[in-house]
Amino acid sequence: LLPLVVERLRAWPQRLGVAADRPLCGLSQLAIGADTVFTRACAALGWRQRLLLPQPTAEFLDAGEPGEPDFSAEERATAHELLRLPHIEGVEVASRSNDRIVRFEDTNRAILQASDAVVCLVREGAQARPGGTRDLMQRALDAGKPVGLLLAGLNPVCTDAAGAAIMGFDPMAVRGTPPFSNRPASSSTP
Repeated sequence: LLPLVVERLRAWPQRLGVAADRPLCGLSQLAIGADTVFTRACAALGWRQRLLLPQPTAEFLDAGEPGEPDFSAEERATAHELLRLPHIEGVEVASRSNDRIVRFEDTNRAILQASDAVVCLVREGAQARPGGTRDLMQRALDAGKPVGLLLAGLNPVCTDAAGAAIMGFDPMAVRGTPPFSNRPASSSTP
């Protein structure tokens, strides 16, 4: 997955019309999964990166629901490793809220405010939730900022269905109805 993300990110500045000599800086949280891949991709590309967290680092890495931590011991160790990478320029706390959902929403707002464009990596089966990746994508679209989407998954059928849903199609539509039809959506069935 990492080589694909690096390849796609490498093409983004040109697609956005960014001058080749303009320094780039990635912004992200350090959540499990996509943010981890993004951080490794920024390092591979030589891009600087700032991390915006929903709470102080130690609290963030220990957070979770009762009996269900967000980070396993291995994921926490990976996060600490990533925090030490030389391309990381800073870690900032983006929220002071006591409410978990509000903290993630505040972090998305901070990322969006500091960004010229948003690139999101969504994995198959990821649930949409307040303060999550899809929330950030929608906020960026609403703000008129360019949005890139990389959809990743191990099951091609599930990944395709997730892509259809993200594009606004119903992947559970009955066969022969849009989008699973060669007829335009306005056509009626004879």
